[in-house]
Order: sequence, then structure tokens, then C-alpha cells
Amino acid sequence: MELLLPIALYEAFADKRRLVRGSLMAAVVFASVIECASRAGSALVIVETFLVLFIAYRRKLPSAQNGIRTLAVAVAAIAILTVAVGWTHLWERVHEANPYRFRQLVVMSSVEMIRAKPLTGFGIGNFENAYPAFAQYDDGTLLGHAHNDWLEWAVEGGLPLAILVLAIVVLSAPSLWRSLWGLGVLSVFTHCAIDFPMQRPAIALWVFVLMGLACGARRFEW
Repeated sequence: MELLLPIALYEAFADKRRLVRGSLMAAVVFASVIECASRAGSALVIVETFLVLFIAYRRKLPSAQNGIRTLAVAVAAIAILTVAVGWTHLWERVHEANPYRFRQLVVMSSVEMIRAKPLTGFGIGNFENAYPAFAQYDDGTLLGHAHNDWLEWAVEGGLPLAILVLAIVVLSAPSLWRSLWGLGVLSVFTHCAIDFPMQRPAIALWVFVLMGLACGARRFEW
């Protein structure tokens, strides 16, 4: 959803004829994140929404030139659908006591794993096998991921792999920012700091597809 939201908003702002349709698409995406009660996801889509609105207005995209009307249409659609799906579950999760406790223990374990093999790592896909020897959190089940993709890359492929991924993100960030619709890629890599979205092949595929399109659009001036 973090990938789709900037695309839907860009659809609304790039052409006046698509303002309502794009706003409704964005509202559906936004409301779906609120409904699933993802705290990090909800925070990121809120930031994405305001960031895209601001940049679209500054760049004078067709629909964004009439800023008040655009803002009213987009915000109204998002608010209506968000109220329709409900936000109470998310509100309850936000007020949980120490919500990061479990992930904090896993992060601490992951750091110890990186210290053990900083250059070579434990092998791609081996986090689950290597974790028990370093576990500070153990509920009796196998833990498949670090709940932090950046740490998991360093655990499995060593610091060189994590640095390589970071370099790719940094080098592509200007193109993603310039495209506007590619801002969702940066959101996903931000989300990687507290979860493992890139361990899902479909998400990873679309992240790199959108990254390639944004960089290619700059090169060939599509």
C-alpha cells in the first residue's frame, strides 16, 4: 500500500480529469492501511499523503494548481473511507504499553549476530537457523525474520550486503523523489527499519521495478 499511495495521488494531480478518480484510489489505499491497524504503515501513509500534496502544489501539477479544491477532494475521500472502515483498533494499538519490546529483543540479538560474522554473515536465508544461538527472545517457535530488513541483510550477507543495498537506495533516491509517484519506494525502505517487507518476493519485485522506472524516466526523459 505504501508503494501504491503515491501513484494514486500522482494520478489525481497529474491530470485535472483524473482528480476524483485518483483521489478515490488513494482513499481506498489509505483506508486499507488504517483498517489493518499497522502503526508504522499508518504513520508512513499519513506522511506520504501530506508530502505528495505539498510537492504537487510546489511543482504546480495541473490538479494541484487549485490547491484548496484538490486538498478538499483528496482529504474528504480519505476521511470518509477511513471512518467507514474504522480506526479504533489502530488507536488501541498506538496506546499499547511498550509495543516495541519484542522487536527490541530481536534487534539486540541481530546485532550480536552481526558482530559474530560482520563480513560474511550466516548465509542468505539462514537467519532462522542462526538465530537460536543468539536469541534474547524465545517463545518456543522458530523466528523466521529479524523484523528489521536492514539488520537481516547484515546478518545473512554481512555488512557488505547491507551497505550495497543502502548504496542502491541512496543513488536512486533523487530519481524517486523527482518522479513523485516513486516516493513509496523510499517509504518501504524506511519501513524496513522496523519490519521485513522486502522478505516478501512480490513486494521486493515491485520495489525494484518502480526504482528502475524512476531512474529510467530520468535518463530517457519519458
